[in-house]
Parts: sequence; structure tokens; C-alpha cells
Amino acid sequence: MTDTSSGSASGGSGASSGVSGTYTGVSYPPATGDWAYPFDSTGSQASNLIPNEIQTVSPNEASDFNWIIPLAAPFYRDSMVVTNQATGLDLTEGVDYVFGDKFLDATTSIGLPVYGSILFLNNNFSGVVKLKYQTIGGAWVVPANQLAVMLAITTNNPIITTWDEIADLPYQFPPINHEFNLVDMVGVDAVVSAIEGLTSAITGAAASGTTEAMEPGNAIVVGNTFQINPSDNLITYVLQLQDPSCQLGLSVPIANAGYVRPVRLVLMQGTGNNLIDWSQVAVTWANGGKNSTGAPTLSTAQGAFDVIDLIYASPEIGWLGYIAS
Repeated sequence: MTDTSSGSASGGSGASSGVSGTYTGVSYPPATGDWAYPFDSTGSQASNLIPNEIQTVSPNEASDFNWIIPLAAPFYRDSMVVTNQATGLDLTEGVDYVFGDKFLDATTSIGLPVYGSILFLNNNFSGVVKLKYQTIGGAWVVPANQLAVMLAITTNNPIITTWDEIADLPYQFPPINHEFNLVDMVGVDAVVSAIEGLTSAITGAAASGTTEAMEPGNAIVVGNTFQINPSDNLITYVLQLQDPSCQLGLSVPIANAGYVRPVRLVLMQGTGNNLIDWSQVAVTWANGGKNSTGAPTLSTAQGAFDVIDLIYASPEIGWLGYIAS
């Protein structure tokens, strides 16, 4: 979390006096407006560069997440640079932080990833950071008082929550024409395969007389082994532990470059005093340990539970993990 009063954003001629923004060739309200930064659908306008925003980061004991929202959010992901003010070193995405609260409408319309927040993977990280980024600008930048309200909602999970959900957006984001060469499109075969798989699942469910989604809505009772396969597209696994030691398996997901894959484990004690064997899981914990070394200590009382968040950052970094409660 952050104290937004300590942050300062400056950039372009619109930073101090406001810039009259005009949406050219797009018919939707407002056609014009007075904003601190003009609307930029390219992520490259000099007027929308925030070169030196200062944010004070301090963990919030009431929240499971240590996150900040830049003062001119939402922003273009590829433009963001996070620097530790004390050391002068740039923090690394996927190692020190990930982006949260994706702006789905803007990302889909523009074709560039747009996000609203920064989530620090170390829940105990504190200090002053400097942000450099390109704001999308226009009517999409929320006022400071709204940012404070958004940060105060401790139940928000920035990894799976979208900017569209938490920001009080004034209008629906407009469609923006942008050229794309079909020759450059990759992954179509995987999309077709996934659609065919969904078709088979739907027709199979109809044939068996059920329309219920085959997802683990209730606790799955597990024995001495359990395999998590991220390719099944599930986010949360509720596992009821019934064996003194359950060896967990975790596959490597198929993830597009620049995207992370979250998995949340809710580990419930069935009989009590049951543990997870992490030796076969290639995960780096927030405390610097790997696999079983540094793994979270679970609550062992019968009926107790713990929440573990795992994030696949990249093929080079692999899985990162921390205890959420």
C-alpha cells in the first residue's frame, strides 16, 4: 500500500495547468474535456510521460497484498520503470513485482497492455520508489480521492481484479482502429484447439445429462499426492488434506511472453497435522528459499486453513510463491 499524498507526478505541458483533450474521429462523450493529461492511444506521447513520480510503499497488515496505484494510472505496462530510491537500482518485473488491475477494455481496444497497479511480491517490502511511465490520460485517469478509496479496499486481489471493475469509469472505452497484419498473428492453432476442446466438453456434458461446469467448487479431498496442471485454466484449488504428507506436483504452464500465470491454493486441514511436501515443486519463496527450503509453515489444527499464492513469472524465473494468510 502507499500514502498517495507523498507521491508527485509531473510530465508534459498538461501536468500543471491541464490540457484540453479532444478525441478525434471518435463519436462518444465527452468529445472534449479538460484533463491533466490528454488521451493517448499510442503510449508514446511526450505530454503523457510521468518521469519522476515518488511513492512511499508500506505493507498493510489488513491486506494480503502489498500494492500501489500510480497517481496517473492506468498506464502502459511496457513503459513502466520502478526504481528503489534508496539504492538507485531498478526493480525487476516478475522478481520484485508484477502488474495488477489490468484495464481489459483499453488493452483490447488499443492492442497494448494497460494496467492500473503494481504488486510487490515481497509482502514486507517498504521504502520509497520512483516511477517512470506513460499514462493513458484523458478521462480514464481517476482523481486522487478515488485512488485512496480503491487502495483502502483490502479485499481486492490486484492479480485477478481488473481496472474495469474497481475504477469508477465515466464511459465505456471506445473501439480504436489499428492495423494488424494477419501474417504476424501467432497462436491461432492453440486458440482453435482450445475452442474445439470447449466444444467437446460442452457436447460431452450434454450427452451425460449435466450442464454443470467441471470445476472444483468444493474442497477436493487429497491423499499423499496431488498434481496441479495450470493448463486446465483454473485459478483456485481448495484442497482438503487427509494424509500426513501430500507430495504436490506443479506443471509448467504454457504462457505467452509478457504474461504471468497465478495459482491460489487453499489448504484445509481435514484430520489435522497434515503437511505439504514441496520437494517436487520448483518454486522460489518470498523469503529467498526454494522448493521445500523456506516453504510456508502450515496451520495444523483440524479445520484450519492457509492460502498460498503461486505466480509463474516467466520461463527464466519460474514459479514464485508466498503465503497469503
